[in-house]
Amino acid sequence: MVMVAGLFATGVVFALGLSREVELAALIGAIVSTVFGLVALVQKARSSTELPTGPAGVKQLLSVQVVTLLVRLFAVLVGGFAVKRQGLEPIAYVLAFFACYVVQQFVEMRFVLAANRQAGAVEARS
Repeated sequence: MVMVAGLFATGVVFALGLSREVELAALIGAIVSTVFGLVALVQKARSSTELPTGPAGVKQLLSVQVVTLLVRLFAVLVGGFAVKRQGLEPIAYVLAFFACYVVQQFVEMRFVLAANRQAGAVEARS
């Protein structure tokens, strides 16, 4: 699903017929976002294999979520400066990055919730 989101965003960018600089920056943003999304999903899958039960499991899943978010924000910052340095449009890079990220975040949160349910980390209280 993450890969599909990246390919879809790339296709939309090229279908719009924008300038070469904008298309290239958006393509780079979509690719970087997709790569970081796949890495984040793999990391979440690895961390959920030995998930403790109770609140500790939820805390572990959310800590991985926070770390991957911080890494992505760093990728946006560094990538934006790198794209600008090459004479491309940094706003196109950032927009394409976050267009893919929105879909990836939906997929990742569903994964976190599913892993949370499987581990029995949340107890219903009435």
